[in-house]
Amino acid sequence: MTTPLEISEERRFVRHCESLGLEALKLRIDGQDGFPDRTVFHDGRTIYFEFKRAKTGKLRPQQRRWKKRLEQLGFEVIVPTSFEQAREELERWMAAE
Repeated sequence: MTTPLEISEERRFVRHCESLGLEALKLRIDGQDGFPDRTVFHDGRTIYFEFKRAKTGKLRPQQRRWKKRLEQLGFEVIVPTSFEQAREELERWMAAE
């Protein structure tokens, strides 16, 4: 269940991405729960973000499966507990080009 705190942090992240000229898309796959909250594309690369409540948020089984599968495919999946953490991870990822 998504909490108001998660929604608030996710919205801040989306606005930040937009300010950088990036899209932070909310993708849904029919019949597949647990896909990460946001997908960010930049210079031919993709990174995923699954927002969780500060310190106490845990991934549900479906989210763990998606995280594991995406990582097996070579993608990075970040599970931030705050906007600041998500912003820092995005900046690190963008700088690693």
